[in-house]
Amino acid sequence: MTAPAPALVLVRAPLDRVIAGLLAMGATAQNRRSRVFDLGEHLILVEYDADDHVTVAAVGGPEVLPTAAWVAAQLEDFGCAIQTLLPPLNPVG
Repeated sequence: MTAPAPALVLVRAPLDRVIAGLLAMGATAQNRRSRVFDLGEHLILVEYDADDHVTVAAVGGPEVLPTAAWVAAQLEDFGCAIQTLLPPLNPVG
């Protein structure tokens, strides 16, 4: 069985601000420069898109969409503006 595609959270905030928000919600990283975070059973990969001026957070794991929605809400509470939440391209159903 293949893993479902990640959901994407597009955040109108700098990468450092999004990383600080992830750490504040309890996500962990292997090192200080990591852009991959563990949050429970989920993996979150973040990258800044200089063309669109957004930080993209790809949320993968067993409950992709509910977790991505929760992460988006937490980041918004942290002061990061959420541009959009995109569901997985190949939802498991």
